[in-house]
Amino acid sequence: MRISRRIVASLGAATLAASTLTAVTAAPASAATKVSFEINHYDPRDEIQIYVNGVASSHVEFRNEGDKLCAWDGDSDGGYITGSISSGVSVSTKGHKAPYDACKTKNVAEGKTLYLQACFKKSGFSYCSPRYKVWA
Repeated sequence: MRISRRIVASLGAATLAASTLTAVTAAPASAATKVSFEINHYDPRDEIQIYVNGVASSHVEFRNEGDKLCAWDGDSDGGYITGSISSGVSVSTKGHKAPYDACKTKNVAEGKTLYLQACFKKSGFSYCSPRYKVWA
């Protein structure tokens, strides 16, 4: 029984530490803004749809025909969109009025596995998607 109690105590302490860390690192300004992401795979492109307060207004996409990365900001909410792909290309709509589309291309070997990420940034905070696996 001693081992079981130690394990339970350790798990409880770890859970408390993790919840405390989450509470400490949350940005106060972000409390009013809810951001979520959804990956969609279309042929010949992959898209991360960005939802701000439940509204799909922006996205980042990678077009594997032409190896083109684009970030599109469709909402005049004071934020901006960034997109990056593991081939070393990044794009941003910062400094432009919505609607705005920023694109860059970089040749990538066919069939190469890449990782695509989208971020919504506003007033000193940012929300970023997981890095989604896509292919050139």
